Amino acid sequence: MDQLSKFLIGVGIALWIITIFLPNNGIYSVALVLIFVSYLRAFSKNHPQRYRENEGFLRYYNKVKGFFKGGSRPGSGNRKNQRIFTCPSCKQKIRVPKGKGRIKIKCPKCGTEFIKKS
Repeated sequence: MDQLSKFLIGVGIALWIITIFLPNNGIYSVALVLIFVSYLRAFSKNHPQRYRENEGFLRYYNKVKGFFKGGSRPGSGNRKNQRIFTCPSCKQKIRVPKGKGRIKIKCPKCGTEFIKKS
């Protein structure tokens, strides 16, 4: 089972659970269709087509996931090992390693030096 099939099953089961609390035949039908389609995909013999469908799904899924995780924002890549400071004079963002104590930071843009704790 690929990621698209797992996603379809997850959404189908979530919709099915919603229909337990809020009975609605339309939502129930959509849930059953999603689960049915995911099983058809799992047992399909046309592997190249399923691969292309999964790649298209992952392309959009990773964009949405990156947006919510903050992966598309600049400077959010390595927050565990680096700290971001802003130059007091020119507002340039500067990355420095974490855990080095009080360090002197020199702005690469304007050359201003300032001391911060990393």
